[in-house]
Formats: sequence, C-alpha cells, structure tokens
Amino acid sequence: MYEKIDLTLLNRLLRLIVDHNIADYITAKNNVSIAYKDMMHTNSYGLIRGLQFSSFIVQYYGLVLDLLVLGLARASELAGMPRRPNEYLTFADVETEVSHPIRLYTRYMDKVYMLFKFDGEESKDLIQRYLIEHPDPNNENAVGYRNKMCWPRDCRMRLLKRDVNLGRAIFWDIKNRLPRSITTLDWDNSFEVHHGRCYTNWPRLTDEQWIKVEVALKDLILTDYGKKNNANVSSLTQSEIRDIILGMEISPPSLQRQQVAEIEAQSREQSQMTATTTKTSV
Repeated sequence: MYEKIDLTLLNRLLRLIVDHNIADYITAKNNVSIAYKDMMHTNSYGLIRGLQFSSFIVQYYGLVLDLLVLGLARASELAGMPRRPNEYLTFADVETEVSHPIRLYTRYMDKVYMLFKFDGEESKDLIQRYLIEHPDPNNENAVGYRNKMCWPRDCRMRLLKRDVNLGRAIFWDIKNRLPRSITTLDWDNSFEVHHGRCYTNWPRLTDEQWIKVEVALKDLILTDYGKKNNANVSSLTQSEIRDIILGMEISPPSLQRQQVAEIEAQSREQSQMTATTTKTSV
C-alpha cells in the first residue's frame, strides 16, 4: 500500500479535507530526490516512511481503500451514525447486518479480513459473472487454490467445484473494486475459505457458546506463543495480544528487553567516551 501511493492522486485527495497549501506541502515532502554516495533516486511514486504526516497519510489512504472495497452504503452501515457510531465489528441492528453479504470487515495496515454470507441466488449470480469473464471448461480453478492443510479435515475447506468458483469469484469481485492505479490484491498472498451446506460437521452453536469458543481459542493461541518464545503472557499489552491473534510477527518481550538493554548500554558507553574531565589547579 505504501509503495503504490500516487502523489498526484494523493494531493487531490488531501485537498478534500485540508487546505491546499498543506496538501502541496505534504506531497512535496515525498516528491524529492534522495542521494546516497554516488546513487541518486527521484521519488515521484510511493511514500517515504518516517516523514512528518506519514502516519496520517497512511490512515487516510487506508480509509479511501475501505470505502472502495465496502462501498459508501455498506461503509456507512458498518460505521453507524456520526453522533452514535457502532462498536467495533457491529451493526446498528440485525436487519442492517443481514441486508448485505458483507457481514464483517476489518483492516490491519495492508491486510484485509472479510466475512461474507451469501444465499443461493447471490452466490449463483456472482459465480456466473465470474465464469463469463474467466471460463473454466476443464475445471482447473481448483489447481493452486490455497487451503489450510494444517486444519482438521472436518473443518478445512473441501475443494469442490462450486466452492472453489465462489472463492475465486469473491476475490475477483473485490479486486475489481480497487483501481490498479491505487492498489491491487495478490492471489498468492490471499486466503479464501468457504463453508456451505455440505459441511455437516461444522458446529452449530449459540452466541454464548461461540463466545466461550473464542475465549478458549484466544487462551490457546497466547499459551502457545508463551511456550515458543518463553514469554510471560500476563505481561503482554492489549495491542500485542491483538497482533498475535491476527498472526502478525512481533518480537517477544524478552527479546525486546534485551534490545532495550543493548541500546541503553551503547548510549552509556557513548556518553562515557564523549565525557571530558577537567582539573582545577589551586
């Protein structure tokens, strides 16, 4: 996402919410020439990390991507009213939630997690539109379809023709919502799993039971992380717990403390080297 930010488009987007002078300043800070020894690079495309307003640009650009993926109507339903916003991953009421196939949506930096629920007609229409653009006479869509082989067999996706076509159709539909000039999705880095009516072993639980399952899975993930990294789970912050559950790779607390200690030791050695002593003569 960071490398594909077009500065001309970014300038036009920034002018929608800030003064044009500020928009020109922000984009001009990234449209510069970088020199290192005998190498020269003119950055006219992409974001230079570490500059002022970089975090704001990423958040604002990510918001634009969210609106493109969800659509203005579904994004408004997911966010709620301006004076009464919805809680995270919730809707105002059940009717609003079931009125659209997108039931859950969240984005962590440049990774998007979505949950769809289609009825028979919606899935059939989406598959037909996909097969019109990408015919599959030899049933080759299942070849190279990513699947979680580490999952239990009764929980992993079965590579049936209809399920595979639906997974590829969803990816094709979401990818077409994002202009290539802004960003794009990569099939090799994506994972789509589908569970239909044929999955009789899929558990049917109540909301209270699902909450207990979620808590148990959370404890299992954190326990496994603590054993692998020799870390105290109780010392983890909420942001670190969220990163671990989402599969992000973070440094264990022991390694972080070691790195902090090394930095402090280096700073002390540097201060001792630069310190000067003076003698006074009587």
